[in-house]
Amino acid sequence: MDWIVLVYVSALIIAISFSVLVYYIIRTLKATEQTLTSVSTTIKDVENQLGGVTTELTALLNKTNKAAEQIQQKTASLTKVTDSLSEVGNEVLQVQTEVKNFLQNVSKNINRHNDGISQAIKFGSSTLSLLKKWRDKKS
Repeated sequence: MDWIVLVYVSALIIAISFSVLVYYIIRTLKATEQTLTSVSTTIKDVENQLGGVTTELTALLNKTNKAAEQIQQKTASLTKVTDSLSEVGNEVLQVQTEVKNFLQNVSKNINRHNDGISQAIKFGSSTLSLLKKWRDKKS
């Protein structure tokens, strides 16, 4: 009989231990359920917020792309203006070079014919003096 009592007591201890174990497992599972519910709610909130952020980012990227296109167009226009100004500068430089060459040639010719020019001036001056004297005599 002791043996049977011992088996019943052992069975009772096992049943109580199993009940306590089941009780704590149930509490742990309920806490886990609450945590998972909270995590699920948080994830839904984050999804909603990310949806809004995604919409705003898409709009911002579209605006940025439009601005980049406008900048590219304006840069192309400025490139045309810069090219035109460069061509004008080249033309001005060419005209300046030609004027410089012309003035050098004129200077060389004047130096070469300096004696002839001074004689022509003297001759012109003498002719004017003679004409003046001739008019004075006529009057």
